[in-house]
Amino acid sequence: MAFVSWLDALPGRLWRFGLDTVLPAVPRAAWWLAGGMAFCILNLVFEDEIWPHHPQTGVWFGATFIGCVVSLPWLAALAAGRIAAMLKNQAWRWLWCLASWGGYVGAACITVAAGIGLVAFLSGRMTD
Repeated sequence: MAFVSWLDALPGRLWRFGLDTVLPAVPRAAWWLAGGMAFCILNLVFEDEIWPHHPQTGVWFGATFIGCVVSLPWLAALAAGRIAAMLKNQAWRWLWCLASWGGYVGAACITVAAGIGLVAFLSGRMTD
């Protein structure tokens, strides 16, 4: 049997970590959001072919897509916390907890920015 260096074994270890640890930690709602985003993208791309007599569909699918995008960072931070709970090494656990807290801070910033953008958009629509 040939000697396999640590660097040669790294892709296999990362693949195993992704399949055994990361995928089970992803919340079910994240998969629903990913599916909703794909559905909205397909409807926006083929809007004229699928919805020729409904001019507001672009706005509705665009708003739904933005809602999915704003919700996804919250679930990514939750997944990072779940990954941290599954790890045995204290240093890696601490790093993933830090990533989880950073994800929650980032998600809060994105949500506030989206709320400000929504208010600005709606106030611009009210004045027209």
